[in-house]
Amino acid sequence: MKFNSFLLCTLLSFGAIAQNATKTSTNSKPKLVVGIMVDQMRWDYINKFKAYFGSNGFLRLVNEGSTCDFTMIPYVPTVTAVGHASVYTGSVPAMNGITGNNWFDNYAQKSVYCVEDNSVNSVGIENSAAGKMSPANLWTTTIGDLVTANSAIGSIPLLGLAVIQAKMGGKMG
Repeated sequence: MKFNSFLLCTLLSFGAIAQNATKTSTNSKPKLVVGIMVDQMRWDYINKFKAYFGSNGFLRLVNEGSTCDFTMIPYVPTVTAVGHASVYTGSVPAMNGITGNNWFDNYAQKSVYCVEDNSVNSVGIENSAAGKMSPANLWTTTIGDLVTANSAIGSIPLLGLAVIQAKMGGKMG
């Protein structure tokens, strides 16, 4: 019994030493955060097609950035809005509030688009439904919110689809 206790303590201490030895901490903030999502692209395609990437383009992002390997989708449906909201909030639909591209609002008794927000007007398209979109339907913060909170510049989502822009930029962006 004493030997088993000794062995257990030894293994635990080696684990603690190994964790402390490899732990690196930097207080520097990144100058740029780039998030790229490709609909219908499995996580293993990055390595499968790596040979075709240019060294100063996508390959540089892969080698110097972060990728999510062995990913799993723990929710249904796997539609664009749900996927982007889950990735950029780090939570599932039950937590972030985006349960589909569209859903039925029982209180309003109508179908709602995931980034629909009739309380806002975008500059230049005041009288258009295209200008009435925001991340108001998100219940959680996003990567964009964290960048905005920790940066003098803030978050600037640069994509054409409002469903993606509203979620990437977050509520503070």
